Amino acid sequence: KDPAGIALDVTGGKMYWTEYGAGGNRIKRANLNGSNIETLVSGLDDPYGIALDVAAGKMYWADAGLSKIMRANLDGTVEEDVVTGLSLPYGITLIIEN
Repeated sequence: KDPAGIALDVTGGKMYWTEYGAGGNRIKRANLNGSNIETLVSGLDDPYGIALDVAAGKMYWADAGLSKIMRANLDGTVEEDVVTGLSLPYGITLIIEN
C-alpha cells in the first residue's frame, strides 16, 4: 500500500487519502488524529490525486490506471465517472466559487 493524495475536511474532522500498489488501490479516511480508519472505495487501479467538495458532499479523484476522473459521496457511496479517456491523470484540484 502506497499512499498518494491527501485531502482534509477540517470542519468534519476527517482526512481522506488514496492508496495504490499491491494490496491498495482504494480510498480511505480517518479522523484527523489518525483514529477510525475506514475504506470508502476499493477496486480502483492506481488512484492518486484527491480533492473534496465538502459543501456538496463529494470527493473527486484521479485514477491513472483507469484513465479517468471519478467522484463519490464523502462516505464512498455512488461512484461515478466524471471524465474518461484521459492519459495517466495523477492530480486534481477543485475551485469552489460561492
